[in-house]
Amino acid sequence: MTNKKFLEKFSYLIEPQLRKYEESRAELKNRADLIKTILLKIDRNDLKNIKIEVAIMFLLNVCHSLIFFPDNDIKAKLKQLGVTSKVYRWFIPIEKLDIKLKRIEAKKIVVLRDVALSFIKLFLQSKIRIALYKDAKTIFNVKVQVPANEDPVLISNKIFRRRKYANGDALSIADPVEHIVNAMAGEFEKQFKDRKKAKVELRKQLEGKAETYYLGDVVNSFLPTKKMEQTELLFSLGDIFRLISKDRIIWNKSQYENRISSYENNFKRYVAFRVKKITAYNKERDEARQILVH
Repeated sequence: MTNKKFLEKFSYLIEPQLRKYEESRAELKNRADLIKTILLKIDRNDLKNIKIEVAIMFLLNVCHSLIFFPDNDIKAKLKQLGVTSKVYRWFIPIEKLDIKLKRIEAKKIVVLRDVALSFIKLFLQSKIRIALYKDAKTIFNVKVQVPANEDPVLISNKIFRRRKYANGDALSIADPVEHIVNAMAGEFEKQFKDRKKAKVELRKQLEGKAETYYLGDVVNSFLPTKKMEQTELLFSLGDIFRLISKDRIIWNKSQYENRISSYENNFKRYVAFRVKKITAYNKERDEARQILVH
């Protein structure tokens, strides 16, 4: 099937998603431009003159809004405010994302672009939350209130106990780490409408398991248009997961050839295995969900 015939046959899926994607892209760009203007006017002393919880939420909102539109001015300003590269390494220019999505489409795979963008954004935001959580004590230069070696999951358990008996968003908290955990707890309670569910999902975040939580949904936004072997599908997605999942290694071809691998002389199988590992891809669930047959 030529690219033209492919586009004609699946236009009923591609066109609405492409239109939504462009609309979402424009909205994200407008917000990023506004937030950048505000960010560049902020001085580090300004953050010291407001409540810690307000300053933290400001930085979280700034970073979340600029995920797809980073530039050197933005990174320099964040660095000036005490935010390290551990946070803004998760920024990905949307132009790079566009290129990866187009390459996947060229392999006769329908890309639900707006769906993919939504889950990629959620994934990157979750990574930024955790990175900012780790930077918090340095950014705010606040004396540690909790033991330095206290497990963040234990901190979250403590926060949820306190939220149970009080207005969670109005808790009296002095430690910046606890502020971030409390803010995350509040977000998840609003999202899931259930404190137990929120607690489970926050634990996944703090344990660094957000990849399988969000990236599995990213995989489900790519629909093979014919019977496609699992290895072939996952290999086709290798580049985009190499781009967005920066802390999980997927070697490129030259890196693979210079290393010993259990998938010797089979680069395609190696990439497919890594994507499956990172995303917890479930073939049976995927086949039950869809396979578009000619």
